[in-house]
Amino acid sequence: MNLHPALTMATLTRLGAVPSSMEADMERLSMFFGIAIVLFFVVLGAMVGARIDQTTIALLGGTVIGLAIAIPCTALVTYIVFKARAESSSHAHHSQPPQQWIMPPNYPTAQTPTHHTAVSPTSQPYSEPFVLPPQRRFYIIGENGEASEITSDSDET
Repeated sequence: MNLHPALTMATLTRLGAVPSSMEADMERLSMFFGIAIVLFFVVLGAMVGARIDQTTIALLGGTVIGLAIAIPCTALVTYIVFKARAESSSHAHHSQPPQQWIMPPNYPTAQTPTHHTAVSPTSQPYSEPFVLPPQRRFYIIGENGEASEITSDSDET
């Protein structure tokens, strides 16, 4: 059959252009593929089920049950939220828009320090001078239990 590409098998069947034997063949072919797919997954499930341990089966069962509970609950919550949003947006169009108040920030008024007070060490009365921590000492404990201090090469010279 040399047909126009726009004509599909479904269109030809509706028009009666496809012989009934071809319809029966297509129906048998689709039935065969359906049964083959189901049989494949049954055999695959039996093979995997024979090798899987009980803990994994329990984990997968719990996951399936959890999803079976979570999906309808999530759908219900989503429906309620969207319904509430739609109702609030329909009410919002009839009411006055909210008024916005813009307040200038309150900055504390500070006196401009002079150069002398800005660099003076007394300009920060509570700060303490920075003190370096004492230099650490390292020791090596020998076989007999004696501790000897490690000194750097710069200390020896």
